[in-house]
Amino acid sequence: MADKKLIDLSELDTAQACENGAEIELRHPTTREGLNQFIKIVGKDSKTFSDYVSRKGNSERRRSFEATRRGKPVEPTTIEQDQEGAIDLLVACTVGFRNIIWNGKPLEFSQDNAKMLYSERAFIRRQIDEAIVDLENFIKS
Repeated sequence: MADKKLIDLSELDTAQACENGAEIELRHPTTREGLNQFIKIVGKDSKTFSDYVSRKGNSERRRSFEATRRGKPVEPTTIEQDQEGAIDLLVACTVGFRNIIWNGKPLEFSQDNAKMLYSERAFIRRQIDEAIVDLENFIKS
């Protein structure tokens, strides 16, 4: 049995690789054919992702603390609020577009346009959500 080459773990910086981002080609929702339209995202190990999750979590903790301090029950979030939060996380992790066409015209990158895409097309939201957590998109072996 041949000895495996040892990898220097200091070189596997998933946080930096995720922060550098990756361009994800959108795929047709049924045929899975590439659409030659791309969204650039940062990944789950990035500081961007981590900072967003921390801000959101801290906000929820403050809300809960304030309600408890006032002797009131903590109101649960609605499904719609949870979905909005999930879309907001995708928007925070989106850093660019290439070749995106909407209503017959090129769509310029902006956070508002990213939010519109994720809100209007669930298949795009699912593809980007899956891509953000897949480290293979950010680290090439």
